[in-house]
Amino acid sequence: MQEVDVYQTFCKTSNNKVDSGLTYNVNIPVSAPRKRPRDASFVNCFDSCAVPRKNKSLGISSVVDDGVFCQIQQQQHQEIDHLIAQHIEKVRVELEEKRKKQSRMLLTVIQDGIVKKLKEKEEEIQRMGKLNWVLQERVKSLCLENQLWRDLAQTNEATANSLRTNLEQVLAHVDEERNANDGGVADLVDDAEPSYGSCDEGWLNLVVQLQQSTPNISKARSKPSK
Repeated sequence: MQEVDVYQTFCKTSNNKVDSGLTYNVNIPVSAPRKRPRDASFVNCFDSCAVPRKNKSLGISSVVDDGVFCQIQQQQHQEIDHLIAQHIEKVRVELEEKRKKQSRMLLTVIQDGIVKKLKEKEEEIQRMGKLNWVLQERVKSLCLENQLWRDLAQTNEATANSLRTNLEQVLAHVDEERNANDGGVADLVDDAEPSYGSCDEGWLNLVVQLQQSTPNISKARSKPSK
């Protein structure tokens, strides 16, 4: 609005100048030559008819030129304002796009960080799961091994008890046979002494009989009890 007022003021000033020029041109006295009065009157008549037409055409052309100039100036200012508005809108759009791009980049960085953390946690969970599985398998193996050792210990204990019982039975049987054999030998000696006396041949026969009875004692010792 201020620019339009300035243009209107400028146009009014130009019109006033044209009007003052017209007035000035009209009021200019035309000097008449002293000689040849008929020619001078003809010239004055021609000048009086030509000057108003010329001044009128000049005034109209000046007004038209000023109006066209004002319109051109106004149109130029409108175009400049339009260009400025377009530039401002372009800058605003660029800034908005840049802001959105930065927001997307920031969001992408945050998402990448979150995905990376989640992936690390998932890998850690998988490692812990594998370690837990290994530990469970190790515990199962230890339990099985413990059970095997327990069974082996029980078997060995049963075997030892059985061997102890068999040994006790064998020793008892051997003691019985030894006692029986010792009694038989004593009886043989007692019986042989009056028969053989001090004869060497008689005592030799007694030794042979004792040797024949010795294998029976050895077999009794080596024979396990059922």
